[in-house]
Amino acid sequence: MSTFAATSSHAQNTAALLSLHDHKIAALYGTFVADAVAMPEHWTYNLHMTGLLYHHWVCQVQGPLRRQHHGPIQHWWRWERLRPR
Repeated sequence: MSTFAATSSHAQNTAALLSLHDHKIAALYGTFVADAVAMPEHWTYNLHMTGLLYHHWVCQVQGPLRRQHHGPIQHWWRWERLRPR
């Protein structure tokens, strides 16, 4: 699989996972942009309008994160403020 194909597939998977949550998040915070990062199981949703980051992990994850369950896949996420530049 090419890098482009992997990235495209990853973006589609990200969008599909995002659809599980956007009705909860977008209603409160508005439109946001999903950015795929280095780790394939980690997505960061950057809410530019509010200066918040929405982190979403799937599967093997450690940390003090609130756990959510959707079907057979384990999901975790947390919010954090964007650091000043």
